[in-house]
Amino acid sequence: MTIATLLRSDRLALLDRDGIESFNRKAHEKYQLHPELGPSAYEGDIDNARVVLLLANPGFDSTSTLDDHKFSMPGWPLAGLHPDAPSGLRGWWHARLRHLIERFGAHHVSRRVACLQATPWASRKFHEGLRLPSRESILSAASQCAARGSVVVVMRAERLWLESPTVASSPMRFRVNSWLSSFVSPGNLPEPAWAAVLEAVGDA
Repeated sequence: MTIATLLRSDRLALLDRDGIESFNRKAHEKYQLHPELGPSAYEGDIDNARVVLLLANPGFDSTSTLDDHKFSMPGWPLAGLHPDAPSGLRGWWHARLRHLIERFGAHHVSRRVACLQATPWASRKFHEGLRLPSRESILSAASQCAARGSVVVVMRAERLWLESPTVASSPMRFRVNSWLSSFVSPGNLPEPAWAAVLEAVGDA
């Protein structure tokens, strides 16, 4: 089974439906999940990407739209980098991948970089204690990415991602310098991590 099949939106929605309803009944508004956007467990060519960013969950703010998790563009696996992507989505990705885009171009980066979210549902703030049934599939996906030798960069929620022994033991696993920053940049990555990312993205 491919990772994309494992993380199909309809499958995750069915797995998490009851858990979302239960969580939202008790959670503070800032943590409440927004199932109306649909799940977004990954973005990019998750089965082949050479760099995989491990994040916490999709954000939700005044720029969020119902199209954010549905937008796609042929030939642009990481569709948020396309000029026609919803403005909030496009702005978020372009800011965080700016250094790679300036060096390699947005289209090239969209084919080499992907991301996984520990929780696939959008919220204003991430709740570290939330564990939905989809987590098992998402950790399996992260394990597969690490096993194939992708550069894996833990951007957020390190404790959760290290539940995967394959991720934890990968020689190509790196972490950002600051958990408060989700930018892929020479300032936010240790020098070996930045070098590995550049090599993986730029390799023909």
